[in-house]
Amino acid sequence: MKFEVNDIDIRVIDRGGEDYFSLTNMIKAGWKNLRVSDWLRTKGTIEKLVAWECGNNKNFNWGEFAAIMVWMRKPGSKNFKMGVKDWVKRTGATGLIASPGRYGGTYGHRDIAIDFADWVDPLN
Repeated sequence: MKFEVNDIDIRVIDRGGEDYFSLTNMIKAGWKNLRVSDWLRTKGTIEKLVAWECGNNKNFNWGEFAAIMVWMRKPGSKNFKMGVKDWVKRTGATGLIASPGRYGGTYGHRDIAIDFADWVDPLN
């Protein structure tokens, strides 16, 4: 499934009966110089992702999340940068998907995609 925003197709995939929107396509439709990893590097984003995982993922790895938070709070944490693949691998997160290949990209659960859309284009 897909829909169009600013002449860009936003792909939507089904995972376990839930819609996941292409964050990669959302960037292309909005501010093209952004990256998903830029969004993922903020404390507010991490807190929102964790809140979503808390309510939707009983297998979330809280120990790894704690280690990530320590890393973010260290002096010089402005250099904190983590990709979606690392986030998913370390924490067992299910709200984001990073898939390789022709139709790959980064996808977020519809709840997460709404927050991401606000970050990509805060004026809409």
